[in-house]
Amino acid sequence: MVRHTYIVYCSHCGDIYQRTQWLLKGEHVPVWRCVSRLLKRKNTINCPSRTVYEKDLHAAVVKAINKLIREGGSILPHFRENVEKALGETSSEEIMRIDAEMPEVQKEILKKANKREDCSDLEKRVDELRDEKQKLLLEDTTKESVRKQLETVEAFVKEQKEEITEFDEALVRKLISKITIHDDKMVFEFKSGMEIDAVVDVIGRHGNIRQVTIAAGYCGNCNIFFIMESAYDKLKMMGVPICRMTEEKVYLKGSTFMNGMKLAQESILMQYGYNVNQTEGLSSTQRKKILAVLIDNKILTKADIMSYLDTVI
Repeated sequence: MVRHTYIVYCSHCGDIYQRTQWLLKGEHVPVWRCVSRLLKRKNTINCPSRTVYEKDLHAAVVKAINKLIREGGSILPHFRENVEKALGETSSEEIMRIDAEMPEVQKEILKKANKREDCSDLEKRVDELRDEKQKLLLEDTTKESVRKQLETVEAFVKEQKEEITEFDEALVRKLISKITIHDDKMVFEFKSGMEIDAVVDVIGRHGNIRQVTIAAGYCGNCNIFFIMESAYDKLKMMGVPICRMTEEKVYLKGSTFMNGMKLAQESILMQYGYNVNQTEGLSSTQRKKILAVLIDNKILTKADIMSYLDTVI
């Protein structure tokens, strides 16, 4: 059974496929359907995507992996060459330049501050350098992730001497990053792409929770996921993301503490999308749902939440 749900996508609406069951002639038959079709009554999307029997999905996976085993030895070297050209070198020299300039700018800020002179331009430059460095670090981390994924596929092709005869869930997790269901075919993307997919729970206006897949980057050094502002805007259009988020500039400025808990210049409640401003658009149901999720997942206690609210209100 395919348990790794969030790699199967619809070619029509871009939503994920989800495993469900049909009752046919008294038997439960596992099938995969686009979430937009499963939730047709709850949304306005009229997706025409087809239903895929799980046995057909498994057979297609086996066929795709066997094709990789047969042809990978001749294809992968050329693919590796193209990937390396696209990735280019690391940003170590640029990062060193930024690390050298940053303390000099900070020294100038201190000098001007002591003289009570305007240093807004220098502060702006510090922010620019921080943003530039964070972008370069993210790019390097993504490049390294791509190379490691490609190495995994290359090692499998080199070591696997015979074609597989049955579906293997472990191989799917190891080799395949995305399966796209079309009307007449399935397209398999093996792990060497430039993006990873993040799945975020989003609370709708009436308290319903759905899972949304967005493109994200990951920094292994700081164990932080990054998304573009456009991806965040997409989430906000669907509801309130139940995921701790903070703006890059706020994160880079460091952390403070309140009641023994570490914060990044804003409360954990705010980072999870909660606010007490009636004009911000959150419904009462959404506010209650956010608090329930935080408590149920032991992110905050009721006492923590009451303390925050007393501080904010």
